Amino acid sequence: VIEKVDEMGKTISVKGKATVIMGGKITKEDRTFTFAITDKTKITRAGKDLPFAELKQDMQVAVDYTKEGEKMTAAGIRAAAPKAMPKKEKPAEAPKK
Repeated sequence: VIEKVDEMGKTISVKGKATVIMGGKITKEDRTFTFAITDKTKITRAGKDLPFAELKQDMQVAVDYTKEGEKMTAAGIRAAAPKAMPKKEKPAEAPKK
């Protein structure tokens, strides 16, 4: 889930589960990761290109990235498609007399 979008710095901060191995024990921890966005970062939603400016806080994403030292650069971001709003049912007509 996106926590922050920094349009000036071209980064996004994403909160998610990280697999941590300590002393042979594997656990999942909530962590926040910051990814740099470049001109080569491919951003999509429902298979269609999505501009960086369309990424918003609380949007669910999956990020493919490369890591150089401590810097993580997003190679691809797949945003979850927006959930469809439930259809409103038509009110039942009153029986005719």
